[in-house]
Amino acid sequence: MRFGSPWGWLALLGPLFVYGFSLQSNVAFWDTGEMQTVPYILGVAHPTGFPAFVLAGWLFTHALPFGSVAWRMSLLCALAMAVAARLAYSLGLLFDAPPPLAACGALIFAFGEIAWTHGTRAEVHAFAVVFAAAVLVAVVRWYRSGERHALWAVALALGFGLSTHPVIGLLVPGVALVALGRRRELGARDAVRFVALVLAPLLLYAYLPLRSQYAYAHRLDPTLSLGLPPGRPYWDYDHPGTLAGLRREVAGSDFDVGRGLGGVLRAGAYGRIAGRYAPLSASELGIVGVAAALFGLGAAALAEPLLLGGLCLAAFLPVPFALSYRAESDVERYFLASFWLLAVFAAVGAGRLAKALEGRSSARGAALGVLVLGGTAAALVFANRDIFEQRVQPGAAPYVDRVIGRTPANAIVIASWAFATPLAYAAYVEGRMQQRVVETAFVSDDTPYLARWTRERPVYVVSSSLPVVPGFRFHPVDAGDPMLLEVTR
Repeated sequence: MRFGSPWGWLALLGPLFVYGFSLQSNVAFWDTGEMQTVPYILGVAHPTGFPAFVLAGWLFTHALPFGSVAWRMSLLCALAMAVAARLAYSLGLLFDAPPPLAACGALIFAFGEIAWTHGTRAEVHAFAVVFAAAVLVAVVRWYRSGERHALWAVALALGFGLSTHPVIGLLVPGVALVALGRRRELGARDAVRFVALVLAPLLLYAYLPLRSQYAYAHRLDPTLSLGLPPGRPYWDYDHPGTLAGLRREVAGSDFDVGRGLGGVLRAGAYGRIAGRYAPLSASELGIVGVAAALFGLGAAALAEPLLLGGLCLAAFLPVPFALSYRAESDVERYFLASFWLLAVFAAVGAGRLAKALEGRSSARGAALGVLVLGGTAAALVFANRDIFEQRVQPGAAPYVDRVIGRTPANAIVIASWAFATPLAYAAYVEGRMQQRVVETAFVSDDTPYLARWTRERPVYVVSSSLPVVPGFRFHPVDAGDPMLLEVTR
């Protein structure tokens, strides 16, 4: 199907139009604030570094000459999620969904609350789902045709996906299962070329040690002036310029990744996992969308069980991982690939039902399917319409203004991750913090430094509760939330 099909354009531009009117435009808290900052300054993000996302963000935010940097990063992620929706349309066509229904499936995916919110803010998972979708589309094309260019597309999409987020690695068992269907056609040279094409994009990880060494040599991180060791967030997280730091950064060893991977292998937990996932999927895609998807998956599996088994394994394996990964506070973003596949097969299922109801003449059945699935997409837009409000919401901007207004220009401001990232944006993107230094930590972690810091500079803490550190006093500066406290001996 040519990309110029009006239904294909609808699958791309429909989500992009809606996203464009709901982009987060102001600095935000938590990981979003970091992802609004690190790409623009060519820093080093939290593990696993996400080099493809950081480099793409740097190019995009510096090439686009208008809008805040926060808005530009939101727009980049909106483009990525819209492309993922377009790829959903492509996969629907490969499973013989009529183009109007394939477009409706793409819209159902795009307008789910989780896809919509993560597609309109600085979010690395918006990029990850694009590469996951590209892998699955290319896998189906290769399985059906055996064409080598489709196989190389699988490899490149895997490589760039892994250089974006390691969750893409969970697609590999599903891809391997599909490959069993064509294992006799694959020679040693094919395997070597496939592995080489996967590894080539992983060279982007060389950015991490190179940038770390540069940032340290040029003292780009102002926390170094406080006597802190290298490896602080934003400029040089984990200091991957050293071998030990690179290992921590890429492996994510500071987080309990092993528990998440263990959850994938604990078959006894899958009943509990399904109990948590099912209501989320119904909320994301609508009950009608999920019902149509289950029918479509079942019908397609009867014809191509190995292919469907591989697709489902690839798309759904991140679900038990995320639900077992205790370090993750936003597990729903790991479900995006599975929601994407369900939306595709909602279109496929509606198309199969139309043919079953109408026999050879499926025009009226297809029209009914479009009405039902299109209505589901419209209902999702209505149900999630509050997301439009984030385009005018101030986000963390009032909080940043408050910290700047209530602290002297040479202050050290200590804040935990959630509260520190918007301050880093103000410091490194907007240049508004003057000589203030943002230290991302809990104040108790900085106890060895506090005595010297309080002698040399004013020290303030941002906290949601009153800290207790022996030998130090914390004086509320105002009545805001979170609290802003001055630290004295």
